[in-house]
Amino acid sequence: MGPFLVLTNGVPNNATELTFLYTFHQFFGGEAGSNYGYGATVAVVTALMLVVVSVGYFKLTKRMDYHE
Repeated sequence: MGPFLVLTNGVPNNATELTFLYTFHQFFGGEAGSNYGYGATVAVVTALMLVVVSVGYFKLTKRMDYHE
């Protein structure tokens, strides 16, 4: 998080802002103010996307045979 924030500070137009930093700014405020519902929704959707990717990865690697 540090290098992205220090080097770019989200400029131009928050294009380099990371997902968890975006969620934090939405939930806890910042320049635009707090938006708890939207911040929580972004966090839940991000978590669900990570679960889907993780399950797909585990199913894919389970089919591979590493013991040959």
